[in-house]
Order: sequence, then C-alpha cells, then structure tokens
Amino acid sequence: MHNTKIFIGIILLVSGMLVFSLVSSYYLNRSAQKIDYQIRKIEANSRSNDWINANIELSNLEKQWKKSSNTWAMLIDHVEIDNIDDSLTRMKEYIKAKNSVLSLGELASLKQYVNHIPQKESFSLINIF
Repeated sequence: MHNTKIFIGIILLVSGMLVFSLVSSYYLNRSAQKIDYQIRKIEANSRSNDWINANIELSNLEKQWKKSSNTWAMLIDHVEIDNIDDSLTRMKEYIKAKNSVLSLGELASLKQYVNHIPQKESFSLINIF
C-alpha cells in the first residue's frame, strides 16, 4: 500500500512537470512568434526608410516585449533577457538616427535572440541528455 502511494506520487509529479513543460514551451513559442512579427514589420519599414512607421512599430514591439518579458524571466536564463533588452536599446538608437544598415543588423540579431529561445527551452530528449 505504501509503495503504491509513492508510485502514484511519482507519476503525478512527473505528469505535472511534463504539463508545465508543455505549457511553458507553448507560451514561449507563441510570444516569440508575436515578437518576431513585430520585428519583421520594423524590418520592412527600415528597408523602405519609413522611419515614422518604424518608430510606431518599435513602440508596439516594446509593449509586446514588456508583456512577455516578465513571464519569460520565470522560464529562461536572465542572460537571454538581458541580450534582448540590450539589442532593443541599440535598435531604438539606430532607428532614431535613421541608420538602416545598423538597424537592419540589430534587427537580425534581435530576431535570432528571440527565435532561438523557444528552441533552446523546448522539451526534447536532446535538451534532457
């Protein structure tokens, strides 16, 4: 009887961890897609030298990131969040200076930072072993 309780407890614990992992992975993927969408809009505006709309989309991106970053902080390494924050700060200055070359380069870096996190944090055998 005692062994059965321990076994059930272990099964419940492992199941809970699996559910948490799947939910957090889904959240990271979903929020990364939303952030990536904003980055692509800024990228299009920067390519066409439409700095007014680039600034508007940058503001939208910052709002989206502010919503997501608090939850991301509970799920991922803080160095990753700092990298994204630093990249956003540089990108804001490049857009303010209307420098398309530097802003496009920083957008590419930001896109890489954002998109690799869900892959890195996903539940897979490679990440476990």
